[in-house]
This record gives sequence, structure tokens and C-alpha cells, in this order.
Amino acid sequence: YFMNENILLGTATQEQQIYFYNSTIIPLLIQLEKELTYKLISTNRRRVVKDNLYYERIIVDNQLFKFATLKELIDLYHENINAPIFTQNQLLVKMGEQPIEGGDIYVTNLNAVAVKNLSDLQGNRKDVTSTDETNNQ
Repeated sequence: YFMNENILLGTATQEQQIYFYNSTIIPLLIQLEKELTYKLISTNRRRVVKDNLYYERIIVDNQLFKFATLKELIDLYHENINAPIFTQNQLLVKMGEQPIEGGDIYVTNLNAVAVKNLSDLQGNRKDVTSTDETNNQ
């Protein structure tokens, strides 16, 4: 079953845990989905035919984000603030939470200025000029 000894001992690294999850757990979940669908849902309701647009099957949720540490989720949130790729609701869903009203917006950090030279930036800072004046007196 591709099970590393470190997995059994609980000392596996994150890479080893992800490899175990992808190579062992996900195939077992897919097999479980198929078997439960076959056993619990009637043939007519699970059959995909030409005329029906919908059919029923059992899906086991296997989001990898549920296995992320709190630090990794916070890092993802901070990275999403600096370079947004997810809306607030998309991020909440990935974290396993319910979407919020008005959360279909991108949140980004606008605390940045484009400058050609660093000297242009230094001349506009008030704290630099005020400290220079007090040092000269």
C-alpha cells in the first residue's frame, strides 16, 4: 500500500504525508465512492444515458486543504492578499467554511507605490525631513 514506516510511526514529513495521501488514500476513496454508488443507488438513478442530463452518484470529499496546517492556511491567506487569485468566498470554501454574503470580491493590498528612483521616495517621506531638521539644530 505504499506505506512508509514514518507514516506508521507518526514521524513523517509533510512531503511523505502528501505522497501517502495521493498514492494510497485517494485511490481507496475513489474505490469506496464507486462501490457505495453501486450498492446504495438504484440502476436507473445512477445510469448515464443519452437523454438524461443528471444522474446520481456518491462523492467523498477529499480536499487536501483539510490536511494543511493552520500556518499554511494563514500563509495562503496572506499571499492571496498580496496577489489575489481567490475571492474571499472561494478561499473560505477551500478552507472548509461556508461562504459569506458579499464575499465574492477580491481583497488586495494597495499599500504600494511605483517609483523610478529611490531618491524620489526618500524625498517624499515626512519623517526623514523632520528628523534631519532636528539633528541640524
